[in-house]
Amino acid sequence: MLIESPTSTSHSSYTVGAEYFPYPTCFHYAIITSQNHGILCTRQNKLTDKDMKKWLLYNLTICFALYWTGNIILWYPWSLNAKLGIAMMLTIMPLLWGFGIYMCLIRYNGRNILVGSALTSSIMLINAVIFDFIFFGLIRGAFNDLYKPATFYGYAFIVLLPFIVLLFFRKRILRKKQNISIKDFVISGIIALTSLIIQSIIFQNS
Repeated sequence: MLIESPTSTSHSSYTVGAEYFPYPTCFHYAIITSQNHGILCTRQNKLTDKDMKKWLLYNLTICFALYWTGNIILWYPWSLNAKLGIAMMLTIMPLLWGFGIYMCLIRYNGRNILVGSALTSSIMLINAVIFDFIFFGLIRGAFNDLYKPATFYGYAFIVLLPFIVLLFFRKRILRKKQNISIKDFVISGIIALTSLIIQSIIFQNS
């Protein structure tokens, strides 16, 4: 049962899992569970422009890290055997991208998580198309190999994946809501930069 959270500014203690925190919280979207009565209470505030820009930037960072990390994972198997590369792309890549999307969604503090999924879907698709065009098209000159049916199937899957993650993990996503920290940017930024450097070295020596 969903009930509106109180508008009072009192600092009563609520339970989230096994941790206590004062109300109101710093979250724009907090899921508060009563330990004794099992009542789900949702507090929703308007997402500020600053928070939205930070979240969008985090999505871009995660997407950058996912793309180049995925290229590294697939590079060697694909160079050995195309079927092996395709098999890994169909099994490992959904897990990798799904995890990255999950990390984005639990940091979306807007009122409607479905909107967050749609935004993440759009960001992931746009970045994948741009990165493919730059890396496989302009750098490697493989336009003929790039724009084939399998590529467009992959783009369609990227569009659907955030909604699939939300479908299967909605309760967990809402329960694990958290704000974006500097540490989140540092971790994803290091992964993205490291993957890009490694990819550049592999490309130069191939």
